[in-house]
Amino acid sequence: MYITEIKENIRGIKVLLTFLFLMLLLKNEAIQAQDEALSYTASDSIVLVPDSSLVFLYGNVKVLSGEIELTAHRVVYNTDLKEACAYGTQDSLGNWVGRPVFKQGASIFTQDQLCYNFNTQKGFSHHAVTSEGELVFHAATSKRLPGDQIHVLNGKFTTCDADNPHFHFHLTKAILYPDDKVVAGPLYMKFRKIPTPLALPFAWFPLNQEKRSHGILLPSYGDGGNLGFFLKDLGYYLPIGENLDTRLLFDIYSGGSWALKNISQYNYRYRSNGNFTLSYNRRVNGFPGMPGFGAENNFFVRWAHTQDVRYRPNRRFSASLNFGSTDIFQENLNSSMEDYLSNTFQSSVQWSYTSPRSPFSLTTSARHSQNSLTGNVSLTLPSATLTMGRRTVSDLFGLEKGRSNVLDGISVSYVSRFENVAEISDSALAAL
Repeated sequence: MYITEIKENIRGIKVLLTFLFLMLLLKNEAIQAQDEALSYTASDSIVLVPDSSLVFLYGNVKVLSGEIELTAHRVVYNTDLKEACAYGTQDSLGNWVGRPVFKQGASIFTQDQLCYNFNTQKGFSHHAVTSEGELVFHAATSKRLPGDQIHVLNGKFTTCDADNPHFHFHLTKAILYPDDKVVAGPLYMKFRKIPTPLALPFAWFPLNQEKRSHGILLPSYGDGGNLGFFLKDLGYYLPIGENLDTRLLFDIYSGGSWALKNISQYNYRYRSNGNFTLSYNRRVNGFPGMPGFGAENNFFVRWAHTQDVRYRPNRRFSASLNFGSTDIFQENLNSSMEDYLSNTFQSSVQWSYTSPRSPFSLTTSARHSQNSLTGNVSLTLPSATLTMGRRTVSDLFGLEKGRSNVLDGISVSYVSRFENVAEISDSALAAL
């Protein structure tokens, strides 16, 4: 009996030892495979420290692991921790050489210093810079976490590509999701090192222009001549459902001029598409109390609508609306060269119906033409045209064909048009 129990215990111990051996074997194979997945090269030298897990690499260092590529002037790699610390260097003029560049997929980050653990996928960097399209993101201190999250302290978000941006949003703290968005805490606008009162408690910046995600739109910066320096197209983008989106944009000039604009777009597949723009501008020339000072307010409305030819083939509706202040193109802060040289703008709205069971069709429209030089406005409201297609007399009276050669040879068509036209000055129209 005791011998049987001893044999069973020995058998259990053998099974346990076999299991532990297999676990160690699998662990060693996993570690070996992980080592093989990481490779590094250097153009200058590679120094292995005896009785240490540190490897020092110098000169055009490149470390590869999966989709991750790390390049730098100097790298210290810990083989036990699977951690690489990368550094750049400065020449005698203070210019950076071989700054660490971290590439993962389509994301590229350049920084002064970086430490990254290939096991935990965590990293820490100083003075990192990355670009997403026209947007540039600077991070004084950043911490990379698994799952493509980068936590940032004292960041800069801008569209200026200078090393020291002329303007930027200063982010006290933020989370960057590469190729997706930036979620920021308290932030404010700065010109160089000068803070401005333009501040927000939090903000959401979309990065991927192909995705429809709401968020703040960064402005462009420039010199507007007599109007002063400007920030243009600062605003917010908001998608509304799958078929509609809208943008609220704001321009501001150091000379006191400003503009507010709303642009909405819609697209219903196989039905219709269009856009609507409403803008209001205040243009200030000179300084109050000085000769030549003046201020001008103007507005403009645009609407363009197109119906898909496959949607209701017998009924068509289209619109092209352009209406606003007479001097809008000359005084508008955002006029294109084509608009600036134009002295007229026109509008038209049209609806038409073609009867499938009769030769009749009806077209109604409203038209508007405005001359910015003379101030005259021409309104055609409404305009209607009734048309009957060419038909033989026999067809019109329902007679059998061949019964009367005379009637079969006579064709009739009909067009009737009605228009109400008014000529009025823009000042009189505004007084109505």
